[in-house]
Amino acid sequence: MKHTSIIILCFSIFFNGNVFAVKTSKVDSLVKIVNTTSIDTVKSDAFIELAKLYYFKNKYYKSVQYVNRAIAVIPDNKVKLAMANNFLGLIYYHIGDYPTALSFHFKSLKYREEIGDDKLLAVAYNSIAVVYTSLSNIEKSNYYLNKALIIEEKYNNTGNIAMIFNNISNNFSSQNKYNEAIEYLLKSESIIDDTNLDKALLLINIGSAYYELNKYNKAKEYFFTAIDYCKKTDNDYYLALAYQHIGILFNAIEDYKQALFFFNNSIFIAERINAYSILKQCYVGLTYIYGIKSNPDSLIKYNNLYYSVNDSIFNSKTADKVAELQIKYDFDKKEKQIENLKIKNQLADKKQKIMIAVFLVSFLFLFIIFLFVYNRKRKALSDKFAVKQNIKLIKYEDVIDNSNGADKIIEAPKDTNSTLSDEFKTMLEVSISKKIRKEKLYLKSDFSLNELAKLLETNRRYVSQVINEKFGQNFSSFINEFRIKEAMRLMSNHDYDKYTIESISRKVGFNSISAFNGSFKRVAGVTPSTFVKSVKAEK
Repeated sequence: MKHTSIIILCFSIFFNGNVFAVKTSKVDSLVKIVNTTSIDTVKSDAFIELAKLYYFKNKYYKSVQYVNRAIAVIPDNKVKLAMANNFLGLIYYHIGDYPTALSFHFKSLKYREEIGDDKLLAVAYNSIAVVYTSLSNIEKSNYYLNKALIIEEKYNNTGNIAMIFNNISNNFSSQNKYNEAIEYLLKSESIIDDTNLDKALLLINIGSAYYELNKYNKAKEYFFTAIDYCKKTDNDYYLALAYQHIGILFNAIEDYKQALFFFNNSIFIAERINAYSILKQCYVGLTYIYGIKSNPDSLIKYNNLYYSVNDSIFNSKTADKVAELQIKYDFDKKEKQIENLKIKNQLADKKQKIMIAVFLVSFLFLFIIFLFVYNRKRKALSDKFAVKQNIKLIKYEDVIDNSNGADKIIEAPKDTNSTLSDEFKTMLEVSISKKIRKEKLYLKSDFSLNELAKLLETNRRYVSQVINEKFGQNFSSFINEFRIKEAMRLMSNHDYDKYTIESISRKVGFNSISAFNGSFKRVAGVTPSTFVKSVKAEK
């Protein structure tokens, strides 16, 4: 499982103090200040504080609203305007609208250049660099990070230098240059202040880089150090993140008992603080474990939880984006109305209505396209995941097949009307599965229930009853499942790349391609052609 280091943004100028200490109880007092004061500077500061409150609650559209209200009442103060635009850039960055984020950061940079304060310029450079990293423009990102680093080293701002080193390391990680990434991460670790809450994230990033280099002991060391630090500082989000990464590490070294322990610890915290991105990764890890352990009930449970959380994240971001766009539209509309009063209604009401209609139609059209593309991508990811899980399950079954097991039933009840004991059913269940797999009896297109009972030296009714009760299928579906799994083995084998799907279906015992397609979709969850495409893409 690949890990992408989390980017640290530079908050040191705009957000003073502990950003995690913001309390929602401040809302009422801030709203009271806004409603009672007539001093623009006080009002603008209150709006910014409200914006920060909603930002840390992930209510980005509300945050945008209050920043815009602050800008509207901010006097001719370039420092505050620079900070407000930088804040807007940060919000749009977290929404995922990187071009808009970049435009606000450059607007902030322009104000800072006019002010002529080097320290303020360094913050803008770092913010711009972070956005360029997300746009995969590493060259420009490094250019602005180096400009920021020169300034911060000039003033020996070790906290900001540590953040810049981390962001440089992230650029190396995005290019899979983990040795270089670790070099800068360790530089950052050597100078970062122990009181800086982002130290926990830095430790996690170092562990993640070592993980990518398969240096699991070093990775484990940094993850556990991060846990200790988080417990000392009561930092639940990073604590859940550290537990998640340790779970991934134990999955990699096939210590599934430990992996389960840390994933469950992470989920316990993440559910409490609504850290959906962490929950999603934990559910992926648990799905992987239960796939390996061949526990279909738990596998399905966590697979469904993964898609449920994924949908929640998508719906939340979509709702925020739609609301934010509406707020931006309403704000712009009010500004235009004020301007219209100043210039004596330059725009006619008819033109204004047309503009609104065009905007709404365009927005609806783009939103429909977005949903269409999203559903296609989600379907592709779901199919890819299903293929991987099927291949893992087949490999797991192959391991089981190599172990010892019963090949036939001994001392079967002589009275065919007698009730079968649970012990006998279990023995027969093992024998049926072992016999069919070991001798690949399912490859015979005319293989029958009578023939299976004869090979096991037992009664046909007993075999039919156990297949129905233990495997939840009739004989035909039961045999077809083995055939489909054999087909997936062949499709995953390079030696069969030139075989057609129809020829493989005949090879595993199907006489009808339509019957094969239907059974394949039922067992694998995807069509044969989708399975083949996914396997070839992985090769």
